[in-house]
Parts: sequence; C-alpha cells; structure tokens
Amino acid sequence: MSKYMNLKEKSYEIIKQNIINLTYVPGEYLEEKKISDSLEVSRTPMREALSRLEDEGWVKIYPRKGIYVSKVDENLINNIFDARKNLEVSALKLTTNKLPKIKLELLKEKFDGLTVDDRKKMDDIDDEFHNMILSFYDNFFLNKASINIMEHAKRIKMFSLGKKLKARILQSTEEHIILINLLLEEKIEEAEEVLYEHLERAQRYYLKILIV
Repeated sequence: MSKYMNLKEKSYEIIKQNIINLTYVPGEYLEEKKISDSLEVSRTPMREALSRLEDEGWVKIYPRKGIYVSKVDENLINNIFDARKNLEVSALKLTTNKLPKIKLELLKEKFDGLTVDDRKKMDDIDDEFHNMILSFYDNFFLNKASINIMEHAKRIKMFSLGKKLKARILQSTEEHIILINLLLEEKIEEAEEVLYEHLERAQRYYLKILIV
C-alpha cells in the first residue's frame, strides 16, 4: 500500500473511531485543517477520507458551511435496527453446519456471569454475539454492509451507555441466553422469531431513552 493510501486510510479510521467512541459528539463541527494538522495528513487524503465517511453516514458535508458529525436521532435508530432485523434474521437461515457450539457455550457463560453494573461489558458481549450471527454470511458485499451497520449500532450504544436501565440489562441478558439455548438445540425457526423480537425491543428501548 502506498504512503498516500496509508494516510487516507489512517485519517478515515481515526476519525471514524473518534465518532463511534464520542470523542467527536453527534452534531459537532469538524474543522478540517485542525484535524489535518493533528493527524499530520495533507488536504487531499483528508478530503477523500471525509468523503468516504460521508458515504457511510458518519459525517455530513455542507458546501460553504463545513463538516458536521452525523446526529444520533430517530431516523438513524430506525434505519439501523430495520437493517439489523432483516440481515440478522436472514443470517440465521444460513446456520446449517455452521453453528459454533463451543463459542455459543462460551458466550452463554459470559452472559450468565454478567451483573447489572457491567454495562460496557454487556455491550461488548452483545456485539460479539450479533457479529457471530452476521458472520454466517459468505458474501463480500453483505459482510461490508454488516460491518458498517454494526459500527453505527455501537455508536448508538455508546451514546446511551450512562442512561441504560438495570431492568433492560437484565431483560436483554435473559433474551440472549434464551436465544443461545435455541441455537444450541438447533431450533432455528424459533430462534429467528426470538431474535426479531429481541431487536424490536432494543429498537423501541433506544428510541425511548435517546429521543423522548
């Protein structure tokens, strides 16, 4: 990879991670020169990185106004969870001979060991579980779309981290354990229904705590 491509990729990845981890908060104005200087990257690779970030929904670029971090709003939450419901439930149909039962057992142990104060840990295990489901796709384009969707979902979780109710953490943990048990028993159709309902509840929950 050329030095130019490295600089473009470096800029893209650092800015994206700063958005996901809320170093750059939703709606924040991003000063291109300030970021370029801090990353020691020239204008051209920086602008190409920002253009890619806009294509993936991380920033909004307004001519003559500037660059702003995309907001976490009702539209984003609905779009992300609608996409997840379609992709993840469809992925379960492809689990034949692909179910990693040892990994499922390990994930179940992790969920069993959670307490209501393990909010960040809960989100990390949740990501691990749902990314495992999406890994059942053997399709380059769906995999790329899934990565983008789950990264946006991670930002929603980070944005709501301090607002999560203990009751929802306990409920979500129980839902994951039920789902894992169904997968271990290879009751795929039942698992599809439970997964869809789990994502529906999560969608309503995030809308309630982030928007209302």
